[in-house]
Amino acid sequence: MLKKFLSLMLSAVLCASLLAAAFAEEASGEKVLYYPDFMAESEGETLVLEQEPQRIACLSNAALQVLARCGITPVVITSLSASAEFPEWVYELPTVGVNGMDIETIFAYEPDLVIVGSYQKETYGQQFADAGIPVYYTSEGPSINYEQTKQTAIALARSFGTAEMAAGIEAEFAAV
Repeated sequence: MLKKFLSLMLSAVLCASLLAAAFAEEASGEKVLYYPDFMAESEGETLVLEQEPQRIACLSNAALQVLARCGITPVVITSLSASAEFPEWVYELPTVGVNGMDIETIFAYEPDLVIVGSYQKETYGQQFADAGIPVYYTSEGPSINYEQTKQTAIALARSFGTAEMAAGIEAEFAAV
């Protein structure tokens, strides 16, 4: 009986701690973006921004699919992949190429967050850092496996959407 009581109390304290952390984040105005577990070693578990980003440059088709589902409209996007499906409004957004991208064009949109594949970090990461623009790196491309694709989509939905959206995306992956 004592074990059940202690277990229950520990669960209650853990839930209260999680709620307190969520309210503290909301009260401080900070925005926490989550990384999938497999990227935690290279990028950390989270990227913490001082406030909710308003002007996102999304240079990742995979991330753009999740952002669109979350109702996020970037100020500029990468060239769209012919194999990906997007809502009609996405095709109206300004685009920049991702290979050999013109960094000055991206800067002209004054993004307060750039989302780009980690394979671009070595080429462009320092330029974004020098400009004071936070970058959320995604893992994508032919070397990413199914589980990593799933984890990335769920992490993006947790970061930009709701827990329900993340659960919905997870359920869609489970149904495949």
